Amino acid sequence: MRGVWCTLIAGGLIAGGLSCSGQTVVNQATAEAAAADAGQASLADDPQAIAVLKEAGARFDYNDQGSVRAVELIKSKITDDDLEYLQRLRNLEILEIGGGKVTDAGTAHLAGLGQLQKLYLHDLPITDAALRHLAKISTLRVLSLQRTRVTGKGLVHFKGHKNLNVINLSFTKADDEALAAMKHIPNLDTIAVEATRVTGDGLRHLNRLARLRVLNLNRCKVNDPDLYHLVGLDELRMLYLRDCNVTDENIEKFKDKMTSLAVFY
Repeated sequence: MRGVWCTLIAGGLIAGGLSCSGQTVVNQATAEAAAADAGQASLADDPQAIAVLKEAGARFDYNDQGSVRAVELIKSKITDDDLEYLQRLRNLEILEIGGGKVTDAGTAHLAGLGQLQKLYLHDLPITDAALRHLAKISTLRVLSLQRTRVTGKGLVHFKGHKNLNVINLSFTKADDEALAAMKHIPNLDTIAVEATRVTGDGLRHLNRLARLRVLNLNRCKVNDPDLYHLVGLDELRMLYLRDCNVTDENIEKFKDKMTSLAVFY
C-alpha cells in the first residue's frame, strides 16, 4: 500500500495528509489559511506607533478590519523624527499634516508609505526638496501642497509617475516651471494652482495632458489669448478663471472651440 500511495503522489494526487515517509503533512487549505493569517499579522498596526502619534495629536480613521487607514495631524506637536512611526501603519492610505514644524527632512520618512494614496501637506515650511522624497510613493494619487514653500520645480522627480492624478499647488510660489514639470506626469486629471505665479504663457505646457479634466487658475495672470493654449484638451470639463484678466466676449468664442467645457470666472 505504501508503494501505491507514493505512486499516486508522484502522479499529483496528494491527499489524506500523509507523506511517503509516514510523516504528517499540512493540509493545503490549512497552510493557505495560516499564510493568510501571517500576512495579516505582518500588516497589523504597531501599537507603539499609534501611541506616539496620538500623543502628538493625531486623529485616526479605521478600515473595516480595524487598521488605521487615515491619519490627520493638524496644528499638532508632530516632529520630523515622529514621522518615522507612520511607516508602521501598514494600511495607511490617507495622510494630512497641516501646521507645525515638519520640514523637508521629515518627508523622507513618507517615502516608505507603500499604500499611501492621498497626501495633504499644508501650512508647512517644506520646499521643493521634499518632492524628491514624495515622488518615491508609487501608489500616490492625490498630492496637495497648499500654503507651503514649494515652487513646483521639484515636480521633475515625478516624471513618468503613473498613478498621480491630482496636484494642488494653490497659494504657493508655483510658476510656469511647475506646469512644465507637470507635462511629464501623464495621468493628471486635476491641477489647481490658484493664487500662484503661474501665467497664461505657461498653459502651453499642458497640451500633452490628454486626460486633464479640471484646471483651477483662479487669481493667476491669465489673459484672453492665453486660453487658446488649452484648445485640443478634449477631456477638459471645468476651468476656473476667477479674478483673471478675461472677458465675456472672448470666453464665449473660446467655448465655441471647447464645447464640453464649463468655465467659471
